[in-house]
Amino acid sequence: MNPGINDFIKKFEHALNRCQIFISSGNIRSAVQQIKPKKDKEIFYIGRGLDENEIKIFQDKKLASDPLLIKEGGEFKFFIRMNTSDLNLFEKYSFRFIGLTKSKNGIHSLRFDKDLNTLRGCSDWDDDMQDAPSHPVHHLHINFEDDNQMRLPTGDIKPLMIIASIDYWYGQLL
Repeated sequence: MNPGINDFIKKFEHALNRCQIFISSGNIRSAVQQIKPKKDKEIFYIGRGLDENEIKIFQDKKLASDPLLIKEGGEFKFFIRMNTSDLNLFEKYSFRFIGLTKSKNGIHSLRFDKDLNTLRGCSDWDDDMQDAPSHPVHHLHINFEDDNQMRLPTGDIKPLMIIASIDYWYGQLL
């Protein structure tokens, strides 16, 4: 395994184990799958709580499909795609905090996504910004009592910082 990826996985699981909001903190593992597509580049997938389409690539399908449970209800589901030939390593990720005990503001789920920077149709791609205002590459979904499609652009954020910030915020609500 690539040393940079291996180091990230250790830091990632250590960060999850330190979170106060998870029921199983102290014993958290992630499903990890390495794939070597064309041109011998290595791609690594890391995940938990994934849907049927996402778990197809994982050998450990049970671990990949089981979400991390959050105290007082809710689940944390995540998917990370890392590419060793990419300078940034993180090609794509999605961190989903769903079914949360509603805050006084009515927030019941949060999701941070980094999508592959690709054209998403002629009507929403902006050549000047090299992004799509309706679905930015890096974005945050905040779902209140009524579901919505607003995606706020965030810029590049370190995945561990996302989780630590949610842990701090939600830990104060519990």
